[in-house]
Amino acid sequence: MSRPAELTSWTIELRNATGDLIDCMETDEDGKYSFCELLPGNYTVSEVVEPGYVSSGPTSIDIELECDNSEDNNFDNIELLCINGTKLDNCTGLGLANWTIELKDSNGTLIKTATTGTNGTYSFCGLEPGNYTVSEVVDPNYIATGPTSIDVELECDNSENNDFKNTELLCINGTKKDASGLGLDNWTIILQDSNGTEITRNCLLYTSPSPRDRTRTRMPSSA
Repeated sequence: MSRPAELTSWTIELRNATGDLIDCMETDEDGKYSFCELLPGNYTVSEVVEPGYVSSGPTSIDIELECDNSEDNNFDNIELLCINGTKLDNCTGLGLANWTIELKDSNGTLIKTATTGTNGTYSFCGLEPGNYTVSEVVDPNYIATGPTSIDVELECDNSENNDFKNTELLCINGTKKDASGLGLDNWTIILQDSNGTEITRNCLLYTSPSPRDRTRTRMPSSA
């Protein structure tokens, strides 16, 4: 993990023992701040958390000044993070648009959904560090060729390449002909899987090659 980066131009407030604001300043280019020329006594320094960040420690620190300066009154913050990925056609490698991706928290509660863009990409941003799960909602005309859910742990960096791959359902087409080359109707065509198990005896005639647009007419099987 890389060393923490200093955050410049953040507002730090100084309050006295009764909670009254007595001074404020912005952190410098090194993320440092100082309140000097203070009388001994009790004070509180507080950070004003910037949008897009979350505190990873206390946002206020109580200080008692006696005879020495008070050092290392530091504030730690983490930028809100993103989970990014792409929905891909496994055969073409192209992105699939308009697919729904779900984001769930560590308890499995749905937080939000996203729709993939024209290039198949999606993003969930503004997330605090923690454990999440992203899942695809599989289109009925496709099958998944990889996991449909991915567990993601966010710490200090965005999570990239949380991709889903799918293959469109396909067709087997053909024609039953007689010796003269004319088509024969009302013949039963049997479809079997690789184990020789019969899947169906009904021939479906597709009028469109695209599973999204196809209309189909069932040809009756012979007795």
